[in-house]
Amino acid sequence: LVSGALIIAGMAALLFFEKNNIYSGMNVGERMWTAAFQSVTSRTAGFNTLPIGELAVPSLLIIMFLMFIGASPGSTGGGIKTSTFAVLMSTAVNMLRNKRRIMLFSRSIPQQVIREAIVIFFLAAGWVFGATLLITFFQTMNGVENVNLTASLFEVLSAFGTVGLSMGITENLDTASKLCIIATMFVGRVGPLTLAVAVAFREKHESYTYPEENVMVG
Repeated sequence: LVSGALIIAGMAALLFFEKNNIYSGMNVGERMWTAAFQSVTSRTAGFNTLPIGELAVPSLLIIMFLMFIGASPGSTGGGIKTSTFAVLMSTAVNMLRNKRRIMLFSRSIPQQVIREAIVIFFLAAGWVFGATLLITFFQTMNGVENVNLTASLFEVLSAFGTVGLSMGITENLDTASKLCIIATMFVGRVGPLTLAVAVAFREKHESYTYPEENVMVG
């Protein structure tokens, strides 16, 4: 259901944001097929039927969002995975409805799964931010004028989702930036889940407990 919703939402967004841009010279059939294909491939294969570098910024943001979520668990795709996204959305909705338990499809989600999903999300977001920061820094150090933040972020998210799409800056990156992209591809495929399971959630038996304290948030 999450995969289907993402495909439909991505397709609708591309049709809307590109109606006066890329799709201005296409008929209805071509628009529907290219939008559907691009919505699917943005989370998996990385093939493109549209010139990525010519897309409007809102369309690029939608594709980046899809690449960050990535494929479903058990696949060879990267990203935080569709199930992680579903758990995070369900957690937010149930908390807004003031429910003590996180429920999805008439089932209660274990607290351990919720913790894993939250940590995976923050590890992924932190890595994407850090890699983008490094790439823009390396480009600036190498004398690149007017560093394109959108293209750099797109490149990192494409690597993190192991998608392979690009706005055309890959060949112009320096060696250090390319190493960042390589590391991001590896982390996007195995990193967040491996770190969360192997490190962050290793069971520990504590012999003491601190008193609780309320903290103002939001």
